[in-house]
Formats: sequence, C-alpha cells, structure tokens
Amino acid sequence: MAADLFQPGQRDAAERILASMPDWTRIYTVAESQERTRALQSTYGREVVVEEIGRSRQGRPIEALTVGSGPMTVLLLGFPHPDEGVGGLLIDHLLNAALSHPEVLRPFGARVVAVRCWDIDGAALNEGWSPGTSSIEEQAKHHFRPPPAMQMEWTFPIEYKSHRWSEVPPETEAVRLLIDRERPHFMLGLHNAAFHDPYFYLSREAPEAYGALGAAVDAERLHLSERSPDVPFEVALARGIFRMYGLKEYYDYFERFAPHRLQHLKRGACSDEYLAATVPHSFSFNAEVPRALDRRMRDASPTSRALREVVLQRTVRQAAEMKRLSDEMAPLLERNGTAASLIAESVRQHLEEFRVRATEPSSEVAQDPQYERPATVADLFEHEVVGPIEDLLVLGEAWRAACEYARGGDAAARRVEQAVSARITGQAAVLKTKSKFEPVPLKKSAGVQLRALLALMAWRVNVMGV
Repeated sequence: MAADLFQPGQRDAAERILASMPDWTRIYTVAESQERTRALQSTYGREVVVEEIGRSRQGRPIEALTVGSGPMTVLLLGFPHPDEGVGGLLIDHLLNAALSHPEVLRPFGARVVAVRCWDIDGAALNEGWSPGTSSIEEQAKHHFRPPPAMQMEWTFPIEYKSHRWSEVPPETEAVRLLIDRERPHFMLGLHNAAFHDPYFYLSREAPEAYGALGAAVDAERLHLSERSPDVPFEVALARGIFRMYGLKEYYDYFERFAPHRLQHLKRGACSDEYLAATVPHSFSFNAEVPRALDRRMRDASPTSRALREVVLQRTVRQAAEMKRLSDEMAPLLERNGTAASLIAESVRQHLEEFRVRATEPSSEVAQDPQYERPATVADLFEHEVVGPIEDLLVLGEAWRAACEYARGGDAAARRVEQAVSARITGQAAVLKTKSKFEPVPLKKSAGVQLRALLALMAWRVNVMGV
C-alpha cells in the first residue's frame, strides 16, 4: 500500500483486509447474496444492521447493511448496473472482514453502509452467463442491460437548462432516500468495465492519491488505461484518472455538437451527481475494472485509416442491424405489449433510441474535432470488435423477448426467435475469430477496487478530513 497516504494503523488494517480476499470463481446469484446476508445476521446479531430500504419493480427487497460506528459514513453501491457484479464480491468480503475483525475499520473512522445488489431485478436477469468465461454467444443470450431511462444509476431527479427528469424507478428512489438520510462523506458505486484496462472517475481532484490508484492497478499486475472509453467528453486528471461526469456533461456535449439529440435525451442524474448536489464536501469515485482483456485494446500504434471514417463506418453498420431488428420486433412489441417484461421493455427502448439516432446518426462525429486523427490499432478493435459485441447484446435481449412471446403462443415470435438466434450464432462466431480475450480473475478486478477504496478512504481522512 502507498506509504505516503496511510497512517501506520491504517496500513496494517488495509493489508489485513487485502490478505484475506477469497479467490472467487464466479459472482454470487441474487439468492446466494440474500442467503449470505441472513448468515451474517445469524452470526453477528446486532453488530450488523440490515434494513429493507425499498422494493424493486418486481417486488424484490433492496437491503442496506451497516457495520462499524466511526464518524465517516462510507456508502457502497453494488450492481449499479445489472451486468456489473464484481463489486458485489468486494462488498461481501469487506462486510465479512469488518464483522470478523471490527478493528480494521477503526483506523479509518469508517461506518460502512452497503447495498449489495442495487439493480436486483436486472442482476437476476444476468445470472445465465459468467463474466470473462462465457462465450460471446452465451453472453449475448443471457445478458441484460437496459438503456439509461431504465437504469438505476441514470434516473435520479434533476433539472438542468431545458432538461427535466422526474421518472424515478423505485430502486433509484430507495437509494436516493438513503443518500438523503445518511448524507455519506464518501461513496463508491461499484462499476466494472467489460473489455478495458482499469480506470477511475473522481468527483474532485485528489492529486495526493493518484499514485496510490496507479499502485492499486500495478499490485494486481494489470495496466492502467490511457483513456476513458465511456464518453467523448472525458476530462483527464492524470493517466487513467478522470473527472466524474453526469447528465450535465451529456447535455452540454449534445448542445455543442448534436443539438437535435437534446429533445430525445432520456436520462436523469447519476448517483454521483445527486450526491454532489445533496451533500456538500462529499467525495465519490468509480473504479472501472475489466472482465476480459485483449492486448489490442491498449495498442496505440497509428494505422492508415482516419478515426472519423472508422467511427462512421461502425455507425452505418449498427444502424442497418438495428433497422433490421426493429422491423422484426416492432410488430411483436406492439401486439404483445411490454408491461409484463423488463426484457421486452428494454428492447422497446433500445430500438426507440436507435430510431432517434438514425435521423442524424453521425452529426457529433462529423463535427467533434477529436475525431480528426489517425485511428490506432486500439480504435479499430474498439469499433470493429467491442462495439459489435455490444450490439450483439441488444440482439440477445430481443431474442429473449421473442422467446417470451413465443412461449405465450405467438407463432410469429417463434420465427423471429429463430431468425435472431441464427444471426447471434453467426456474428458471435465471426467476432470470436477477430478477438483473443483472456479472462481477468475476479480476485484481480475486485482487488483493484478494494485497494483503491482503502487508499481513498485514507486520503479522505488524512488529507481532506471528514
């Protein structure tokens, strides 16, 4: 651990927590996580407070667990997106470590409030595949990640310029009220990336901690990312470390480069944005860690192709695939409805987003000057392999929705199910030949998150104060 950030007692506690990390082989199911909570209650009694803070759209209980009693409240959010379960393992380990050895939280003055599984319905819909080890086809046919308007992380209420968002799902409302009540000094949304080297988002500059974040990646023998792959408006604070963004940054970017998209902007604030607006002097960060890696994702060698051309070609291919999918699925969605199925409603909203983009699919790419450079090997891999895999996940959701309708007796849905399944199989086979992904052990990914959490807890106490 970074000696310049930690006091001796903190360093000893951090090393103890890290030394006992399990070598996980898979992410716990929703039922297993609930069983592990009950086991903690049975073993430790009143030393762990378990509270139901809300119910999901499908009626599942969302629980917050509290351990420790220090002056700094640390809020951990597991499964902020339904396909991002690495952090749930970190939470499980930290809870067990803090309850079996209460002294490990005391040097940090930490009281930990943890939501093991925030998007609990979505997490259950992702239980058919295993991060880093399932085939591309298996992942596509069992994966669930809805568009932002259905995501817990992107549906906090906000008013900004001409944008208003008040469609708050019950899961988001549960965590919103938890933030209001607990007013955490420190928050970590436990995200994980898919195919990218580790990188971090911080809600404010923390130059004293940048070296420790790099060391957290080095300690797990991974490579700190050179860039943020998530948004075109990243603001770098240091290598692999970026300023946290939210709805406001999306709005400002579209206002500048694609104003027509503002009328169709369907998302609210993110949790970090809400915390910053609600709790003055709070701090939050994300540690994005990989599930699988292909070395070409970090190859910055220039190619003979222009980046703008590469991105535009991907946009055209994506638009054609989604137009075909929309033609197949729209009649099924209209005839059967989506009220009874999160998967079907997700498909409906995905296709609606693609139809909106189809009017001017590449306006921001055409105007944003950052695309005026040669494409690197990493850029080609991003847009010709990773992007198509992400599109394949939408096809997988459509296949699942068609399966649901077919089971209900819709004969046309059976034909769509078969046609989409065949495309998934064929495209997955091609993408497999273009990639050499190596799974990242869950202990490594969770290890980066845990090392970063401990380092930034020390920074918050020793540099920023509580």
